[in-house]
Amino acid sequence: MGKLEGKIALVTGGNSGIGLATAKEFVGEGAFVFITGRRDPELASAVKEIGNKVTAVRGDVSKLGDLDRLFAQVKQEKGRLDVVFANAGIAQLAPLEKITEQHFEAIFGNVKGVVFTVQKALPLLPDGASVIGREHFARPGRRPTGPHLGQGRGGETRAMRAESFTGYGGLKLAEVPRPTLADGRVLVRITAAGVSPLDHTILSGGYPRATAPLILGNEGAGVVENPGDSSFSVGARVMFCGPYGYQRQLRRRHQRPLRCGEPIPE
Repeated sequence: MGKLEGKIALVTGGNSGIGLATAKEFVGEGAFVFITGRRDPELASAVKEIGNKVTAVRGDVSKLGDLDRLFAQVKQEKGRLDVVFANAGIAQLAPLEKITEQHFEAIFGNVKGVVFTVQKALPLLPDGASVIGREHFARPGRRPTGPHLGQGRGGETRAMRAESFTGYGGLKLAEVPRPTLADGRVLVRITAAGVSPLDHTILSGGYPRATAPLILGNEGAGVVENPGDSSFSVGARVMFCGPYGYQRQLRRRHQRPLRCGEPIPE
């Protein structure tokens, strides 16, 4: 029996990428999944790839009418939702001087979609249901791979792990041992995972030194759970990055006084 046996899940933007990989994993764990997308051909292809226990609903999460139709169908067919993954979003990157009003509205449609997806799902969520958000950071011209690490529960941590370097289809939801605190380290629960260009290169099979399985991503933001011997307090919000993080690239390129692992002002 899978960990999601008998559960009903919704994955917005489940027709491709992280959304499709997550939907496949949910079904593999026993859930019935509703997926959404804006284009019928991609939805049909996703349903074929997932195989069974899936319903595709065409719609744009930034349009409230489409959301009303989606949740009316979920209510009629299943009556509840145990898991909501608000994944749908678009990325239209542009330098500051070239941003237009249409571009701004399209990007912030992502925020609108997440807010109203969760709001309209609330009447269908029983006690104990889960709502999962998604956020990514990316450099201009690079396609983000999305968040990789989830909130830890007990002795395990949920993570998006690359089981093989075959693109987005190689990503699987996994539970890995919760990290132990080493000397001079701080344990941080990730709330927004970032990526670097190297992540995409690895995921695409373009970095021969990498071996699978591998959890990608080495920058983001989170909350301190165990400060160790540092000056941080439990609950402090921090940003962090690894050796390939975008913040460190900025620091090298522009000599900006950036410091990884510093508190985020309120």
